[in-house]
Amino acid sequence: MIAALGPLMLKLAAERTAGALPYNVTPEHTREARAALGADKLLAVEQKVCLETDAATARGLARRELHRYMAMTNYRNNWLRIGFTEADFADGGSDRFLDAMVLWGDAETIARGLRRHLEAGANQVCIQPVHAEGDTEARDRTLAALAKV
Repeated sequence: MIAALGPLMLKLAAERTAGALPYNVTPEHTREARAALGADKLLAVEQKVCLETDAATARGLARRELHRYMAMTNYRNNWLRIGFTEADFADGGSDRFLDAMVLWGDAETIARGLRRHLEAGANQVCIQPVHAEGDTEARDRTLAALAKV
């Protein structure tokens, strides 16, 4: 399998590998990746999650997490391809962008968002907990809560 975001990398994954591992994607991208790969290839997508019910706190953590990726051309180009605009990247990211890239809320809310990837064609969804830097207890709480739903 290879990491693949754009159409050419997904085509390469379909032709030459067992599948693709897209990172920083939405269920819409997952749907497009499944179509590009075909039904017989593996598709394991990554989704960031934040076990936080306060919108301002969750979005602040999302901004901190996504900041480095927003400077990378490959991610920006992919996000533009799937419907975000340059305005979505301004000032650390629009609420629409942050909410799509980092699922936040209680465990049930996050689980519903993760299932959208499976419904869109993912074989697996790899989760990445988003929390305050160094807060391993928050990471562990997130993983434990999601394991129960």
